[in-house]
Amino acid sequence: GLVVGAFLSLALKRPEVKPFVLRHGRELTAVAAGAILCIVVLRRGFAFADPVVPVVGFTCLSVVFGALTLAAATGSARAIVSATLGNPVLRFFGRYSYAIYLLHMPIIQLWRAPQREESRLVAGGLPPFAAHLAYMLVVTAAVVAASLVSWYALEQPFLRLRPGVKPAGRPVGSSMSSSIGSSI
Repeated sequence: GLVVGAFLSLALKRPEVKPFVLRHGRELTAVAAGAILCIVVLRRGFAFADPVVPVVGFTCLSVVFGALTLAAATGSARAIVSATLGNPVLRFFGRYSYAIYLLHMPIIQLWRAPQREESRLVAGGLPPFAAHLAYMLVVTAAVVAASLVSWYALEQPFLRLRPGVKPAGRPVGSSMSSSIGSSI
């Protein structure tokens, strides 16, 4: 994923490469999406334990999500991708995504109480799906709460130290493409 993002950043920065990326990006994205579909159908799922998924599957996922990011960054504000990514819920999670990324696994690994409660609920007769949904809601709430603390206590103050960087979320669409273009 990092390589795809770095390539897109460099490709969009160099004017002679940008038309090539924009012209052939759809074909590459279609091939990647087709490969993901083939993995799901032929391997009967998209499990991390499957040796094909981490090598081919995740690479194809990074191409598809890179294409979505590119579409959001270069599209108009009325484009469906830009409109979808402009959803307030997605913008909320996008603003705090770095802290969510950093904190979710330590919270899941270290905080065992929700896992024990999920097992107790299943043993008490609650359907496993409902118990797991309750577990996911509790853990998500804890991760989001910790991420909000991290954002206001650490990230936002440090972002204010960098000239030209606004810690508040940016609108999706044409102003997003100009902010991305200026940062690459």
